[in-house]
Amino acid sequence: MQQSAWFISLMFMALIIIVFVIVFLKSSKRMEYEPIQKKGYRVRRFFSTTA
Repeated sequence: MQQSAWFISLMFMALIIIVFVIVFLKSSKRMEYEPIQKKGYRVRRFFSTTA
């Protein structure tokens, strides 16, 4: 039982490391942030009017 929990924990830790590596590698690419900024403003406007 303890060995299977240990193995599952290692798998999740490896998955998290893989995600961080992918994000790190993609962060070197320069992208326009204006479309993301517009989406953020839209979400913020929605929540500020409903609250």
